[in-house]
Amino acid sequence: MKRRVFIQSAIATAVSAALSAPLSAHHAKGGVFVGQTFDVYVSPTGSDANPGTLSQPWAISSLSLNVANAHNVANCLSTAGKRVGLIGDQGTFYLTTAFTGSISSGSNQMTISGVSSQVTQGMALVSGLGSAYTRNSLGRGPTISSIAGNVLTLSSNAAATLTNATIVATFMVTDPAVGALALVGSTNALSPTYWGSSNSSGFETARLALLDAEGGSGVYGGFISNSVSTESGAVIAHTGQFPTPYTVGNAKVSGIRIRGWSYRGIRIGGHSSGDGPSGISGVVLQNNEMFEGNASANSQDDNCFAMWIDCTT
Repeated sequence: MKRRVFIQSAIATAVSAALSAPLSAHHAKGGVFVGQTFDVYVSPTGSDANPGTLSQPWAISSLSLNVANAHNVANCLSTAGKRVGLIGDQGTFYLTTAFTGSISSGSNQMTISGVSSQVTQGMALVSGLGSAYTRNSLGRGPTISSIAGNVLTLSSNAAATLTNATIVATFMVTDPAVGALALVGSTNALSPTYWGSSNSSGFETARLALLDAEGGSGVYGGFISNSVSTESGAVIAHTGQFPTPYTVGNAKVSGIRIRGWSYRGIRIGGHSSGDGPSGISGVVLQNNEMFEGNASANSQDDNCFAMWIDCTT
């Protein structure tokens, strides 16, 4: 069953989740009110090899700590204490999609057809791989290193030939404490990490950016919720531990739309299972819209949450 959740209430524990705070400060420009600018920018058409400027933005994989290429992890860790603008009027940030793909044994060049516009640098192939590829502990096969027309360059060579196989590619992972995207915190409470929606002119525009975890795959959370043996990773995680240690606390997500997650939309902390920090403070989620999420196959006890806060004081 599809669910639409508008985050409106405030929660104050060790994590401060101010969910209905006012929009960020605005200033007048030519009679039109526009928001603040950002330190770095991310676009559906960006590249992790770019410097992250408005004219040369990063890809969405630069907000992931799951290795996609030589740049994305370093980019992600460098966002600590910075304002990160997700450019929302250049397209949807698809976190998962499906297409038909063919590849020859020994090659890393896959020819695809289908919803190629939703395929993004940094996605990992996760299903339909046959004997051509194996998946790691996070359920991920080879990553997409680059895209040229309808040809994908993958991070490794195929061990067998695939012909017109239905492939799902995604940023989502199977571990519930590992997000498709990692919100890296700041050591300075006066300079928190900030994720917000931006327009193409570089100004903050609330709820313009959409993170779509269902996308062209037609499956909540990508491939994960089809399995009865795994839980689903969050769209955004702030646990500080996985897949590599990172700073927690002093971070804010404001005015972003999230669609189609499975099990957990945003996860803050991981202490309940003994695998995360015991206390997190200064985390704010405000003005976000989360909708059309669903439960994973084995989450009967705790079902489906737009936001999961998991820590102690």
